[in-house]
Amino acid sequence: MVSLKQKQSGFTLVEILIVIVIIGILAGLVITQILGANAKARDTERKTDINSIVNQLEAYYAKSNGYPTNAKLNDAAWRKGNEISSGDSDKSFKDPQGSAATLADAVEPAVGQYGYTATPAGCETATNDSGENTGTANPCKGFMLRVRMENTKEKDAETVNGVLYYTRRSAN
Repeated sequence: MVSLKQKQSGFTLVEILIVIVIIGILAGLVITQILGANAKARDTERKTDINSIVNQLEAYYAKSNGYPTNAKLNDAAWRKGNEISSGDSDKSFKDPQGSAATLADAVEPAVGQYGYTATPAGCETATNDSGENTGTANPCKGFMLRVRMENTKEKDAETVNGVLYYTRRSAN
């Protein structure tokens, strides 16, 4: 006797749903890793920028026996006259997610900003726009340079009021 039933091959709905769920979980893991890598890359760029600025400030201090105020450090003419520049349109003064190539005068800078504070309060920059010593009696003897970090597992960062910052202070 010949059977009229034909054997059907293929996947059941349950099997297809299981595969879709597995692919979704794997895609979620990959996307999370990629987004984390972008934040780490931006944080690395921030640290490189901050370290570059610190090196330039220490060289300036060795030459002039003082650090600049925030206003002078944000003045393009003063930076040019005092040879403080990263080239490439002062790229190191700009946060990877920021829009301005200026340093905020803030101990706790906003997202997308680098913060620079000279000490003691009310100090003065030791040179003019041409790099000539002004003979000020109150030169800036220290500074703090700080930036917000995205990666919450950053080893070199410190937490201030619940926010993670990478901070560099003057050597003097």
